[in-house]
Amino acid sequence: MILLHAACFRCVARLLGVTDSRLRRLVDRVVPTADSTWWDHPGDLVLSLDEHSFRGQDLLITVALHAPDRRLLAILPDDRLASLEAWLAALPEAARTRIRAVTVDLKRAYARVVHRWCPHAQALADPFHLIQDAHRRLDDIRRLEKAGARIPIPRGPLW
Repeated sequence: MILLHAACFRCVARLLGVTDSRLRRLVDRVVPTADSTWWDHPGDLVLSLDEHSFRGQDLLITVALHAPDRRLLAILPDDRLASLEAWLAALPEAARTRIRAVTVDLKRAYARVVHRWCPHAQALADPFHLIQDAHRRLDDIRRLEKAGARIPIPRGPLW
């Protein structure tokens, strides 16, 4: 399941040699629906919220635990804030107060929901999305410079 942290359903399905829908059924079978043991671990909890595409169009949110151990906790049915809020609201207060950090995609709305339900937690930008945004901005500047100078500027050295 850790593969889904770094890639979309379609990419992981291709890597494993299965269809998107088969991977989804496998994940639904493996991900516990009512596992309450993850918040029983001592120490601070660190979560990750990540959007994934299923069949190239349907967005959903995966919730993973990063610390003290790594595991997929839930696959929410869609990418709506109400679904995320409902999942966080269902957590016991004792679990929510132990969550110290949550990595989120570059959506302020996710950070606001995390802050509302877990006020002690820091909402941190997912490093993958920060690097992706930096690459996009560098490429925009490269294209502007290339158009102004009328010479080819390769993209590779900037990355």
